[in-house]
Amino acid sequence: MRFALFYEIPVPRPWTKDSDHVAYKNTLEQALAGEEFGWDAF
Repeated sequence: MRFALFYEIPVPRPWTKDSDHVAYKNTLEQALAGEEFGWDAF
């Protein structure tokens, strides 16, 4: 079995000037964790 992560990168309200940055940062951290744990794709 292969495992993968799929994202649409949601940006929840209330929006601030750095909401997009935080959302992308969190997504990249999760992608790197998936790689570290041996997941197959992102």
